Amino acid sequence: GMLDRTDLEPLFFAPFVSSVMQVEPSWIDYNGHLNMAYYNVLFDRCVDEAYELLGIGADYLGKQGHSTFTAEAHVRFNHAPHIRAGVECSTCHGNVGRQTVAERVVDLSMGFCVNCHKSKNASNDCLTCHF
Repeated sequence: GMLDRTDLEPLFFAPFVSSVMQVEPSWIDYNGHLNMAYYNVLFDRCVDEAYELLGIGADYLGKQGHSTFTAEAHVRFNHAPHIRAGVECSTCHGNVGRQTVAERVVDLSMGFCVNCHKSKNASNDCLTCHF
């Protein structure tokens, strides 16, 4: 691998260009654009290809027991798809008519969200919320 080399010849030219990757139809949003979360998926797959060329991919992990990882992930809540799906504000905020500022009245844990998505036949794909 790269770590065993003594010469300084490049393994590939910069910028790195990955193989052609397939955009899956479910990744396209209602505007006909690639959903932002899937840019991360494509970038991650590209990085895996570059790691293989650098000698620090899956084989390296198996031999050396070391790898890289994502240090940060986000959960985003977007009201728009919930409104379009007819989810009432009271589902999470209770009686908003009696509130001057909307309050959260439920525990918005992953379990709560997954159960709500199941009950409404909404997507439980991880990238629906984690991007």
